[in-house]
Parts: sequence; structure tokens; C-alpha cells
Amino acid sequence: MAPTFRADQIGSLIRPQYLLDAQLAVTDWGRMHTKIHDDASQDLIDKVHDAEHKAIKDVVAEQVKRGVLPISSGEFERASFVSGFFERVEGIEIRQMNFEQTYRTGFPIVRPYARRGIPSRDTPIAVGKIRWKGSTYMNDWLYVRSLLPQERWKDVKFTIPAPNWAHTQLKDGLAYTKEAYTDEYEYLKDVGEAVRQEVLALYDAGMCVVISIDSIPPLIMSSRFVQIDDPMIAMLCDQPYLEAQKVEGKDLDALLDPAIFAHNVVARDMPSDLTLAVHLCLGNGPKSDAAGVGGFDDMAPNIFSKMEYKRFALEFDDLANSFAPLQHLPTDKVIVLGLVTTKSAEMETLEGLRSRIHEAADIIAKAQGKTRQDVIRDNIAVSPSCGFASLSVLHGVPSAKVQWQKLELLKQVAEQVLGGS
Repeated sequence: MAPTFRADQIGSLIRPQYLLDAQLAVTDWGRMHTKIHDDASQDLIDKVHDAEHKAIKDVVAEQVKRGVLPISSGEFERASFVSGFFERVEGIEIRQMNFEQTYRTGFPIVRPYARRGIPSRDTPIAVGKIRWKGSTYMNDWLYVRSLLPQERWKDVKFTIPAPNWAHTQLKDGLAYTKEAYTDEYEYLKDVGEAVRQEVLALYDAGMCVVISIDSIPPLIMSSRFVQIDDPMIAMLCDQPYLEAQKVEGKDLDALLDPAIFAHNVVARDMPSDLTLAVHLCLGNGPKSDAAGVGGFDDMAPNIFSKMEYKRFALEFDDLANSFAPLQHLPTDKVIVLGLVTTKSAEMETLEGLRSRIHEAADIIAKAQGKTRQDVIRDNIAVSPSCGFASLSVLHGVPSAKVQWQKLELLKQVAEQVLGGS
């Protein structure tokens, strides 16, 4: 059976300027986590919410008009793709963490900040036992839901940050205080459970959830859809970073295994009609501002076989990275090929994408003992390489016009190459 959403989108869309102006009036540029200025008046905060609602209403209507699926809020209600969740979890405090002192040596995400002379960023730290105390994204989902007839609810996708967000970036033992946890797996179990409870709350309210990483049971046509976004695991593609970590006694497995454990806490015992996906990418800033570089060759055997997600959305817009890792894709899992770049205005072509899909399908087919057409039917979807504006003020695609052209091209690919929408 064909995967849900043959043409996928990752989540974030380019914000209109009036929304950016409203949000930046009450919070700081470049923050990953939401913090309203202490002196912001309630009237100003209300104006921000009004601007968010107007922008979301307009962008949902635009997606419906263009036939773009799945439907997203554009993440317009967030400062970044990771905003909101950790701020609401009991036991977590957002702290400014110095890169040199607290982040893992050579961690790629530090590079764009270093080029700007920025020495630190806001990061969620466990200062007590972690406990989910109510949904972060419920009101956002209910608003999007109110804009659509009930039969279209299943066409909406929400994204949630990965449970290992802080742990994968920070040096050992710094994602939590010693008073909160003494064991990293106890910490990862609790933060994974908090993400899991958020997913289930949204599911109970009729939501489709995607966790970036993509953890969707992919072969259910009318499933609800949640994506877990995990660019931090993708940073383990970066060979200079892995070399720096080897000097400190850490190999790829030592860096990857805790993250897989946390993700599997999220994914366990999920409802059969929930598509839970994981998204792995290296960001969507301009190519000149890239954090990490590299392919999934070394980590593919572990992520495909050990992660309990059924749907994996991986970045493949860099032609230097081969599809060879897809030989490890199990027969019952789906790969969402992130072929259309969100790092520049460069437009792909239908025939070019057809050729790349066939190349990927042939590698999978050879490994699985199937035909190309069987693999295209059962195991492949397509998407942009990332969202279009994961951080509200930074994106590689210069305009919403180009963004819509890219999404409509993917719709064409789904219909003409993959045989569905």
C-alpha cells in the first residue's frame, strides 16, 4: 500500500513581514526558545497573537487553494521549530549556554553562530525531574482545526522537537543538573516520555503528528501525522565533528545510541492509525551558512534498524551525497527523499527529480529483492530537504513565491512519478 502523503512538507513556511515585525517587538532575534520581553505589555502580546492567527489562517487557505499536502500552520506560532515545548515541561529551565564551555567539541551547529561572533544560545536544561504537565501545542492545533472541515483534519501535520535536543549537543552530564539526574538514560527516559505524552494528547484531539525525525507508521492512508524534528542527530554526518569526538574517546555509536533510546521511548506502543515520522536534516539556512555537511552512510544501518519509527524524512538535496545508505532501509519502512532544496532559490526540474527517485529506488530494490516500481509504490515519498524557515528570521529560499513553486513541483512529482498525492 502506498505511503501517506507521497509529497510531504517538513513544517515551517516563510513568515509574512507583518508577522515577523509583531513577534520581534516582544522577543529577541534568533532565539530558539520563546521568551517574551519582561516589559512587553499585554496589549502588545495580544497584537502578536492576532498577527499569528491571521498569518496561519491565510497560509492554511493558500495550501488548500494550491492542493498542497500535508497542511501546516507554517509553524507561524513559533520563533523556531523547537519553540514552546521545553519551556512548558516541568523540571526544565531555558538557560544561556556558552558554546566553548558546554557544547560538545566541534559540534557543527556552533559554526554559524561563531561566524557571527555569538558565543552562546538558549538551551533547555533539566533542573528537576522532568514531567509533562499539559499540552504545549494543543491551542495551536485547535486553531488550525477550526479553519478546516473535520474531514480535512487528517490532512494536517504538526511537528514536535526531538527528546534528545539538548543531550546530543551538550557535553556529557550538562543537559541536566546533578541535583536533577545522575544517570543520562534516566534523564532521556523522562524527556522522551514528556514528548510521548504531547504526541498522545494531540492524537486524542484528532491531530496528525510528525516528530522530526519522521516517526510515522507510513502505510495507513487515513492516519494522523506527527513528525519529530531532529537535526541534532543529522549533525553526526559531519566528519570533522566525528574526528573531534574521537580525540575525546567518543565514536559514532556512543553519540547515536542515547538519542535512539530517547526516540524509542517516544515511539513505543503508539496507536496503529498514527503516522509518527522522524526528520533528519542539516538545516535550511543559505548554503554559505551551513552548519554541518555530509551523508548518512555511517549512521543509516543503526537509524533504520534500531529506531522504531516507520517513516524517515532525510535530506538528499546535496548531489555529493549518494543514496547508498538506502540499501539498509527495511521493507516495512518509508523513506521521504528530501530532494528539493530549501537552502537556495535554485529550482529543480520534474525530470531531474524523476531520475533521482529512480536512482534511489533502484538501490532499495536491489537490497530488498524487489522491483523499482514495487519500491516506488511501497517505500518512497518526496519532500523539501527541510522546512522553509525553521528559524523565523533565517531561510535560504528568498521568498514565499519560490517556496510555493517548490511545493507545487513536489505535488507534480507525487502525481506523475509516484502515482499519488
